[in-house]
Amino acid sequence: MSVSGDFLLRNITIVVIISLFGFFVHFEILGQTGNLLLKIILFFGLCYILYQHIFDINGLKKKNQKPEEIKTTPKPSPTPKKQITLSNKEKSNLNTLLNDSSLSLNSFLLSQFDILYNFFLPTNGYIFIQNNEEDLRLFYKVIKPGTEWRDSSVQPTIIKLLKNHTSEILVENNLKQNSNILPYYSPENYSPGSVLAFNNTITDNQKLIWIFDSPATGYFNEEEFKVLTQVGFSTHYTIANALKQKYYGRLLTAENKKFELSRKLNTCPTYNQLVSIFIEYIAELFEAHKLTIAMVDSTNTQMATVIKTVGIIDSVKTGSRFSISEGLCGKVITNNQIYLLDDIEKDDYFIPRFSKNEKTNYGLHSFLALPLLKNSQPIGLIVLEYKSPGFYTIGDKEKLREYCTYLSEALSRFISEQYLELKQEENN
Repeated sequence: MSVSGDFLLRNITIVVIISLFGFFVHFEILGQTGNLLLKIILFFGLCYILYQHIFDINGLKKKNQKPEEIKTTPKPSPTPKKQITLSNKEKSNLNTLLNDSSLSLNSFLLSQFDILYNFFLPTNGYIFIQNNEEDLRLFYKVIKPGTEWRDSSVQPTIIKLLKNHTSEILVENNLKQNSNILPYYSPENYSPGSVLAFNNTITDNQKLIWIFDSPATGYFNEEEFKVLTQVGFSTHYTIANALKQKYYGRLLTAENKKFELSRKLNTCPTYNQLVSIFIEYIAELFEAHKLTIAMVDSTNTQMATVIKTVGIIDSVKTGSRFSISEGLCGKVITNNQIYLLDDIEKDDYFIPRFSKNEKTNYGLHSFLALPLLKNSQPIGLIVLEYKSPGFYTIGDKEKLREYCTYLSEALSRFISEQYLELKQEENN
């Protein structure tokens, strides 16, 4: 008999005995009051037995009941977040970035390579850097000892296949013997049976390409690619932030230099010292074979004087005077206009720089000149010249314009109001 059956039989027997004593047995010796008390005691005993019976039955049910299965929903595997978007100004050459010792990106890339190499356990592994379609170079490699490796300028076939592949991961798991998918091995010494390539895009055409190979066929399993995408995301995230850091670092440096220049110019006690400081500053920012600053005379607004010049020696020296109605530099002042010319001797057409009497430009070709202003009126000019044609760009023009505002503001402390009055009369 089961435990529950024995339990039930015992309780029934006790209930029957109590009922017999309570209903049929009468003890004369106890008297009427004693018999009443006895029946009350038996009644409560009966109630207790029934209560205990019900309680124990429920306990047995719970004990014999199978535990309820706890259903758990597996947590979704973490997926890489959206890649960082970089502006055109924040983008930079990967080679330049990796050569920056202050960022330690080389060590970071090698650590990520070690993660993948120790996870996949391939025979050989590579990191390629691609800055554009034509610029692909091998950055790092690990070759198993005993494998004969030979350098090659030929772009690996696996990279060509990866470019046309719809996914960022390409696996060739069944390569024929002596396959040329990687051009670095001697067929007699080593032949890959499986190759894994991962296209890790950083910005636009700039990519890191990770490649691993093994002599065994069917070596790489798609179920293991999760770690590859995680490493790819970490690499993109780190390099993108390094690019941002580099860009904003350059901006901060530039702003600090502007602040320092402004401070120095506005505290210069003399006119000559102010111009000398500005010339030194501009010479550090721009390459030039000739740098000249000239100011319009305060008493004769048709004449200008060269107050500072550095670079090659020519006919124009500090203190030289020229008419603003002659030459290219005079036009900068009279037209109140920026001049950016690729070649002032283009097609053998000679343009004199300062005077119509000039016969040569001393081999100078690139020309960038800006008027110096006070109250929107030209009070002088600054000229950058270079021997190679097409040297200065629109970016250089905007950069020089920005810095010239500092000089114009500082020069206004030394410029006589007489010049401005004369200029106003001419314009009227």
